[in-house]
Amino acid sequence: MRNNGFAVAFGFFFLALSEPYTRATEIPEWPKPVTELTGDTNGDQKADVSDAVWILGYLFLGGPAPLPLGCGADLSAWWPGDINHDWNVDLSDAVFLLTHLFLGGAAPESACEYPKEFPCDATPYCVTYGEWTARWWQWDLCIPTPKFPQLDPDGRHCAAGQSGPVFFLAGTFGADPITRDLCVVPAGKSILFAILNAECSTLEDPPFDCTDEPTCRECAAKFFCQNDPARCPGEEDSVQATLEDKGTGTVEDLHPCRVKSPYFRFSLPDDNILGLDQSEGFSASDGYWVFLSPLKKGRYIIHWKGEEIQGPTEGFEQDVTFDLTVE
Repeated sequence: MRNNGFAVAFGFFFLALSEPYTRATEIPEWPKPVTELTGDTNGDQKADVSDAVWILGYLFLGGPAPLPLGCGADLSAWWPGDINHDWNVDLSDAVFLLTHLFLGGAAPESACEYPKEFPCDATPYCVTYGEWTARWWQWDLCIPTPKFPQLDPDGRHCAAGQSGPVFFLAGTFGADPITRDLCVVPAGKSILFAILNAECSTLEDPPFDCTDEPTCRECAAKFFCQNDPARCPGEEDSVQATLEDKGTGTVEDLHPCRVKSPYFRFSLPDDNILGLDQSEGFSASDGYWVFLSPLKKGRYIIHWKGEEIQGPTEGFEQDVTFDLTVE
């Protein structure tokens, strides 16, 4: 029976090869977890040949998407159907599972075993890194001025406007170091923050003004060196970040990613930080980001520091510390 299943699955595999790869991945934004078992793409609480067939049907025949993974009660950061954990859902996932089932290959890893930092090409929770940076800006710009994240003196307002599986942290508007020690992050949430970032929009004045996607992208990029000798010879942007686990005393260097956002729509509240009457605009952003997977319950110190070495805000610095609790 085991060999028959293998033959059926690979028969489906060869059928799939004759079809062009055109299936786009569309998964609900915040789905409820269905299974904790990586490889269980159809939600029957088993990882077997039917799951490989499910992936192939999804990729090539317009079948339903793999079902959402859970990590405990929370949504897993792994993309449903990404059985080999390469941040893609493709033919290699079906092959990985079939190799495990029939040829003694490696078993799928736990839905909770994602890296402490998401790589720059990751798609945490089925969303690209760049899209997450756009969502960070949408969150940031929609907070009214009294609780605006960059103006928060001690972290007391860090939960304002937060939703979904990713918790956003913000820096400041100035160079003076700041420590925020009242921020509480719910357990099971990933954490995203920018060491240095900039956005340009269709609503703002120079030097943050633009009119469409190309001009917004060009505008946001001009704030950073990009290691371009013609723009900043012999120099590069200064960015660094660390994570300290106060329970163990260990301190780790973090690895910022240079990430450009897609062109995105944003909304402003009545009492907005830009002081504008308009309620909606379009923007694009650029910058250096760190994206942490969920931390265990406890106390942590996240510190980041950066300086823009060229562009319209040359010399702008960030020196931010979050002494935060995860509970």
